[in-house]
Amino acid sequence: MVGLAEGVGITQRAFASLDKLLQHFGKHAAEFGYKTPSEYLIGAQKLTSGGEEILTYIRPGGGKLFYNPSTNEFAILSKEGI
Repeated sequence: MVGLAEGVGITQRAFASLDKLLQHFGKHAAEFGYKTPSEYLIGAQKLTSGGEEILTYIRPGGGKLFYNPSTNEFAILSKEGI
């Protein structure tokens, strides 16, 4: 799992691979103003860490869904990562 864009520093909330991080960054970075894959990763980690403003749903088969209604950000956290 990739915790940072450089592929080091594994964290709890990590992408399954560097390729997956870069794919998501390429598709969604402009929507939220992220300029680097590392910024995108930090944003995804903040979202999937939860908090009062984050709506969370635990899937019966495993995994969690996260949604921030104020920013319209959405993430899925599975066993494989973000």
